Amino acid sequence: MPYLKVLMISGEYPPARGGIGRYTDNLVKAIRNYAEVIVACAQSNVTNDKNVYSIIQAGDYRNSERILSLIKEFRPDIVHVQYEPLFYDRWKQTIFGVRPRSSTLQNFYHSSDVPVVTTAHSIFPYPEFEEFFDSKINRRGGRFEFLPLSFRIYVRKWYLRKSYDSLLRITKFSKHFINLNKATQDIIGHGRLIYIGSAPAFTFAVDKQKLREELGLPPDKMLLLAFGFATHFKGFDILNDITMPKGWALVVKQTPRAEKPIPIQNAINLSFDYLDEQGLSKLFFACDAMIFPRKIASGSGVLFDALAHGLPFVATNLTFFREFAELGLGVVAERNPESFNKAIEQLASNYSKFVENVEQFKPQLTWDTVAKKHIEVYSDLISNN
Repeated sequence: MPYLKVLMISGEYPPARGGIGRYTDNLVKAIRNYAEVIVACAQSNVTNDKNVYSIIQAGDYRNSERILSLIKEFRPDIVHVQYEPLFYDRWKQTIFGVRPRSSTLQNFYHSSDVPVVTTAHSIFPYPEFEEFFDSKINRRGGRFEFLPLSFRIYVRKWYLRKSYDSLLRITKFSKHFINLNKATQDIIGHGRLIYIGSAPAFTFAVDKQKLREELGLPPDKMLLLAFGFATHFKGFDILNDITMPKGWALVVKQTPRAEKPIPIQNAINLSFDYLDEQGLSKLFFACDAMIFPRKIASGSGVLFDALAHGLPFVATNLTFFREFAELGLGVVAERNPESFNKAIEQLASNYSKFVENVEQFKPQLTWDTVAKKHIEVYSDLISNN
């Protein structure tokens, strides 16, 4: 029996698809090689795992009470909270904006008698956060459309600053953080940097041409893949205006969620639904590089998936992507067609060098490596406490 007991708290967990739920599931499986782990997750996440307790509900102040009861019963050595935004709460909206409410986990953070570490998934650099919302400022005013535009802009900017400041204020509840990129660590000001883990579903060599035949992809092109849930901030709209270099083709896989996929012209549009781990690996191994035309990003699990499959990238010049471009793993571009066209040409011209850099970086992303780094953090916190 492992000597270390870990309570993992996650608002999302399987059967939730993608995102934080998928990340937490893979992390739990990896850590269970070194420690005993139970999970407290959202009540909607029904699972047959006897070590998973569906007790979390967004906006419910009894979350703290339930978690503290689980701590008393399980007696973990460490508690690890996944997904920090408002710690499972909601904004209380008013006619003039919002009034922040305290986190539903606030009492838990203050009352826990065991060390707590929190993973920061969604802390945005403020200038990029502000620019993203400014781009939406002139949208339809809805029920407040009768108000002057200048007043609506003022209220939205006030809302933006309040929401951002309150998120950072709530992060102060946790003294110890695991940051998934350097930008988040710089914003929070402390914590341990551990990249998101990722690994192909296949441990054996794959035949790219057979995979392309299976997926209906051209056998004689270099394929640039745009992949993700169909949400506006992914920025897929700009793909209609880019030009691919000779010998390259654009492949687009948008998974429907809250929004409908954007029709992309002059691209190979894949229509199959959500991909499991094997389907994801097949698609990544069949392609040659990734494109991320994001409008905003605090991080991207898809980027780590791409790197784990040996794929370099082209992305919008956002702080998150710039961190990995500076490691020689890809190219960043301003979010306009001309800049992206030049970035894709740069990637194509130096493709073998980018692939070589990615291959050297990949070992940092194995789930075993990521799990061991988490165990080191847990052990340090336990020793210090």
